[in-house]
Amino acid sequence: MNILCIGPTKQSCHVGENLYKSFAKLKHNVIFCDKDKIKRSGRFDDIFNAVIAKKIPFPLSRIIEVFGKSYDFIFIDEGYFVWHNDVSIPVIYYQREFYRPPKCYYPTIALFFHSAIIKHFWSFCRFWMNQVPIIKTFPVAADFETYKGREKIFKGVSGIGFRESMKNIDEMIELTKLSAHSILENRFQQFRETGLQLFDTPISNQRYRTLLSQCEATYIPISPFQYTTRRIVEAMASKCACVIKLDGDRHARILRELGYEKWIHYVPIETVRQCIDAHRNFRKNQKMLYQMIGVAYDVTKKRHSYDVRAKYLIGLIEGLAR
Repeated sequence: MNILCIGPTKQSCHVGENLYKSFAKLKHNVIFCDKDKIKRSGRFDDIFNAVIAKKIPFPLSRIIEVFGKSYDFIFIDEGYFVWHNDVSIPVIYYQREFYRPPKCYYPTIALFFHSAIIKHFWSFCRFWMNQVPIIKTFPVAADFETYKGREKIFKGVSGIGFRESMKNIDEMIELTKLSAHSILENRFQQFRETGLQLFDTPISNQRYRTLLSQCEATYIPISPFQYTTRRIVEAMASKCACVIKLDGDRHARILRELGYEKWIHYVPIETVRQCIDAHRNFRKNQKMLYQMIGVAYDVTKKRHSYDVRAKYLIGLIEGLAR
């Protein structure tokens, strides 16, 4: 198939870039297009500033004119622009954030990472949802190549801070995101007080992935405002055991839907202080630690790789043609 992937930026670890690599691996003809590539082309100067300011949506027909090819479908990962689907080929749009409105008018297929997000969007974006013919769940995935071949030099349970600090968050960011970030900052402060290893904020994407692949186990808090976090799937893909502070049964149910069970694929905790118990148990029982790492990795590889997600999307498009 001929595919156009549109994402926020290259080397950003977003869905669009990772799917681009998986489509290529599956021998499809695929082009990746991001904001920088669009700007460098010099072919959109008449509308670029208006699009950036969100005064007008970016017409997909212009993208096809410039990066001209006969595509079987276009994949859009939510990013900088608001897109307008004015083309006759299928357009798949992935909505990453649950607290922001959609950034694509009239996609053929809309993807959300959990069914609860779909329900959430039906409550505040009903008109937009009614315009989308096909709505599907599309769980988070991991790029396994990122984490290969690193020695586990940080023993027991470690904590890895955010990829951004509180001061770097935009002043106009939504209250729910701000509150969630504040809660998680507080939990990492509590983790710091346990005396266990904590790599503090801010941490770049590359540094985060390196640290994660070097840890035997990591502490992952989930805010009550979140559904799940990509950190869990990334940790399991890097063969790092997860100690997860859950906010009630809701998060456990979501993890179960992803194929992860308590005490089999991760250690659930209710208080941050319980990390110390998990740390001691892992240090005493390395067999238990690496058995948990192994079964979690196997489930993640089978169900949550970008190759699996790419094959799923190809199947969706082939289904439209029947």
